[in-house]
Amino acid sequence: MNKEFNYEKMFIQIFLFIIGGILGIAIVKVLFLTPLEEIGFRLFWNGLFQGRIMDLEMVFKSTTFFKCLVGFIAGGLVALFITNYINKQNIETPEK
Repeated sequence: MNKEFNYEKMFIQIFLFIIGGILGIAIVKVLFLTPLEEIGFRLFWNGLFQGRIMDLEMVFKSTTFFKCLVGFIAGGLVALFITNYINKQNIETPEK
């Protein structure tokens, strides 16, 4: 039972987690943010891309950050579960 660590598989899983997380944040932004929270969301990302960082203590205490964090984690986990399920189905189905 000597398995070598598969870096390629780990990289793919991290990449898929990030993609799922981004989709999770997008879903949260569209469905769960109030108009005021959406303004804060835009201010944060616009400032970040322009090299300005908001007060991080204020950002971490906001409900917008919490909702987006939960969306990122949930989206990433869903992406991993889906890919693991698909991979498991491909392994169990013998090729003819």
